[in-house]
Amino acid sequence: MEEDFERIRAFLGMYFVRKPVYLSDLNKTLNYEMTGGILKKLLDKLELYNFSEIVEDTKVLSSNFKIEMPLFFLTEIKDEIILVDTQGESYIRYALVLNNYPIDIKKTYHKRK
Repeated sequence: MEEDFERIRAFLGMYFVRKPVYLSDLNKTLNYEMTGGILKKLLDKLELYNFSEIVEDTKVLSSNFKIEMPLFFLTEIKDEIILVDTQGESYIRYALVLNNYPIDIKKTYHKRK
């Protein structure tokens, strides 16, 4: 699994993804349909979270998480699917918008316990 994380991190690095603070900072996008291969499989395995359920302030991407989050996950913000890398922190460190992500892959949001 650590090798998978390194592949995603390297991919995000190729896209020069910056640390977002506000939604307007999400200016880097990736067409999900163009990813192919291993990356697509990794993206399909990531959990999808409802953004408003995991952060304290939905207007700020650098808001602290209400719950412990995985290193990589997907979240939906204003009808956009976002690939998130927390770098082990309690907030979004790096993020990339996924265009054409088939939401039917994720039947429901991850449920908190």
